[in-house]
Amino acid sequence: MNESKKKKFIIVLPILVGTVLLVGISYAWLMLTLNGKNSNAVKGGNLSLVLDDTMTKGIQIEGALPMSDEAGKRQDPYHFTLTNNGTIASRYVIYLDEGDYEEGEQKLDTNLIKYNLYKEKVFDITEPLTEITEERGIVLDEAFIYPGKSYEYDLRLWLDSTIEDPDVIAGKVFRGKIRVEAEQVIETPENCFTVNRNSITDYKCYEGNEEGLPVITDVVIPSKIKGQKITGIWRAFSSKGLTSLFIPEGVTTIDAYAARLNSIKIVGIPNSITTTLGVGGVHAFSDNQIEKVEIPENTTILGGFRINPIKSIYIPEGVTEIASFTFQSSKIKKVEFPSTLITIGSYSFNDSQITEIKLSEGVTTINENAFSENQLTKITIPESVTTLGGHAFYNNQLTSVTIKGKSSISEFESFGNDVFGWAKGSECGTYYNAHKSEENYGLDHNPCIHFEP
Repeated sequence: MNESKKKKFIIVLPILVGTVLLVGISYAWLMLTLNGKNSNAVKGGNLSLVLDDTMTKGIQIEGALPMSDEAGKRQDPYHFTLTNNGTIASRYVIYLDEGDYEEGEQKLDTNLIKYNLYKEKVFDITEPLTEITEERGIVLDEAFIYPGKSYEYDLRLWLDSTIEDPDVIAGKVFRGKIRVEAEQVIETPENCFTVNRNSITDYKCYEGNEEGLPVITDVVIPSKIKGQKITGIWRAFSSKGLTSLFIPEGVTTIDAYAARLNSIKIVGIPNSITTTLGVGGVHAFSDNQIEKVEIPENTTILGGFRINPIKSIYIPEGVTEIASFTFQSSKIKKVEFPSTLITIGSYSFNDSQITEIKLSEGVTTINENAFSENQLTKITIPESVTTLGGHAFYNNQLTSVTIKGKSSISEFESFGNDVFGWAKGSECGTYYNAHKSEENYGLDHNPCIHFEP
């Protein structure tokens, strides 16, 4: 990669967090010198990103005290918009760095602070700040941004509710700076790819390649290779040691094994993907290190992120099917489904960390083990659901199941074995096990199942 062609800039926002006062000023500025002065927009060639936070008052909390995550997320946020109004894509990172302390101030341990970062239609994540030092800040977000794209962010900070000793916070202050660094994406050389009929069929710039090509793990796919407009990606990137992958607009097809078994953390997927992420929905991006991913707004069949530490997901309107194994073994805690959804595939959210789901009216099929091995305590099954596969909610901690539009389990067109996983020791499971041999009786009369005909 030619370093001389990269264009970089930095955005800095001071934030003050204290036990009595949390303050964030209501503006931010770009820290890049162009012709001897600072600017609110940086343009280098066709790169142009703008930060806009003029509609926010920043983070201002008087008399801050420890609070729950629910209360913290209700606090007024620092709101900002990041827009790419240039003609080329960019990769950016949002950091929270340690700020400059005033003389005599005692530093507040950042492990006592929680934050929530909401990125509209992408993710909603709440985590502890952990340790921030002068040498190392916290990465809040890292992503690609396509030309013409805007992202809305809300940032909230609060003191963790687990604080018991007032002495650890009394009179102490945290000062931080938000910093956004960005650089234009540089296309990976054409000789790294094999192309056949507008589709990439092989990637050759990996460690140990036999052609003596350079090793490139941050891959940016060109929109054209050797005169061919790229529209498809087959099994080219499987087990090639990638750490990031940018897919250009114009690509419409991603194969089921396209980029599995890598160390990908950042992936850019264009809106030109309209039918599916991974034909078959199993392995397109499976076995990687993806924590956050934006699902293209035109997607209809969603699949391909099995075994990734994804923390939060937004599923856009228009998605009709979530394929089998799509988010198996993730770190997702909450899922809200679009009104267009019809089918939820087998094992699609199995073995994750889900505590809450909101199923939309319109879903007809929830296949086997779709939500098994999670942490659900209550669920509502919409009237539209006609099929519940075996073990669909097995090995959870259910204490309440509401079934709308039905008065008996027999009214389902298909109802599998051991669909629900009851909380250990609860009357729900005890009753069900006692009457399991009696057809539907242990469910129709279960004190934890509520029918709403």
